[in-house]
Amino acid sequence: MRISLSNQHVWWAVLAISVAVRVMMAPFTGHPYDLGIWMSTGSYIGIGKSPYDLHPHIGYPPLWALWCGVSYLIANFLLPENQFAYIFTIKIPILLADFAIVSLMLQVGLRNRKVTVARILASLYLLNPYVLTVGVVWGMMDNIVAFLSIASILAIERKAAWSGFYLALGFALKFYPILFLPLILASLMSCKRLQEFARCVTTFLATSLAFIWFPFLIFDWDPRSLMGVGLSQASRSPGAIAPVAVWTYLTDIGITSIGPISIESIKSMEILRILWIPALLLTLLLILKKHLSAVQSIIMYECFLLYLIYLLTAPWISEQLFEPALIFMLFQAVVTTRNRFSYTGYALGSAVVYVFLALHVPLTSFIFPLYNIEPTALVQLGKTYLPWLVLAFGSYLMVEIIKTVKLLEGFS
Repeated sequence: MRISLSNQHVWWAVLAISVAVRVMMAPFTGHPYDLGIWMSTGSYIGIGKSPYDLHPHIGYPPLWALWCGVSYLIANFLLPENQFAYIFTIKIPILLADFAIVSLMLQVGLRNRKVTVARILASLYLLNPYVLTVGVVWGMMDNIVAFLSIASILAIERKAAWSGFYLALGFALKFYPILFLPLILASLMSCKRLQEFARCVTTFLATSLAFIWFPFLIFDWDPRSLMGVGLSQASRSPGAIAPVAVWTYLTDIGITSIGPISIESIKSMEILRILWIPALLLTLLLILKKHLSAVQSIIMYECFLLYLIYLLTAPWISEQLFEPALIFMLFQAVVTTRNRFSYTGYALGSAVVYVFLALHVPLTSFIFPLYNIEPTALVQLGKTYLPWLVLAFGSYLMVEIIKTVKLLEGFS
């Protein structure tokens, strides 16, 4: 019997497995650092305190903090003092976002007569161990941010006001969706849709005020804490899977110099902290000069290119920040017929980041709060491989950047 995703029963089975796995894993897993902050944040808001008074506190705009507060109230109302219920409630938007991404992918696929292709790509997303780990297991909301960013791009052609709204919601969760705003606005200007441009700007600003600034006014939180977070995020010390952080991992395995140049002197270079700013500005200028378009698919490639440059040059790239890149790849395959989906590229990127995550976090730390498995063995093993995984990730990003540039050249 041939199994195909064009068969409705097979497709429903994939969805059922995806739901079951997520629901079973969600209450009992989490990043020991981040999930702890989410839970403390919710309890602080629940008792009327500012989440930014915590040390360490949530390092994002307040929308996710507000959701943690709502989760705390809901969980304590339904099952008081039950931390499993609390963890599951926090993760509900993350679970829903995975299926919102799939639903949007299927809608685009149906519109472009690529339903079976969309189902295959959706299955690759739903059953990807990396996606499961950084989302439902870790408890990070980058899938929500990616969904809102994609929705913003897809709304440009017909509903520019909604485009601004979706992007502002993403910005209210994490800072990096602001990278896409210049391209979205420039695309509206390029076809002289001035009224739509004004609507997009208005809804973006209004939504940003409502979900970022107003909570500080309404709850009397000190906004200086958020400003401090923004400044620190702009020039962090290199770390995690950021390619510019490779020097940190080389010293961990005893490599202290490259010829006459010491690794310590390279690590201390301030340019590594701010390299991403000129890199993004230059990329943005080149896109606006050579490839500016009002076509959905081209804007998606432009945003993807800009995000890849960010991943390559930013000083700190947490493992979950690669998830939006994967989601961009999947949507590119259903919005255009100009480019075949690279299954190898998708699998290779997922594998490199997943192995790094497994050794760096490490993977045993996610079983929370039932068990506390000693992570030392994986951490020690990881020291040998982390620099080479970071180099592999940087090389992978460079290949994807070159491929995307060539595709944009083909469009122009």
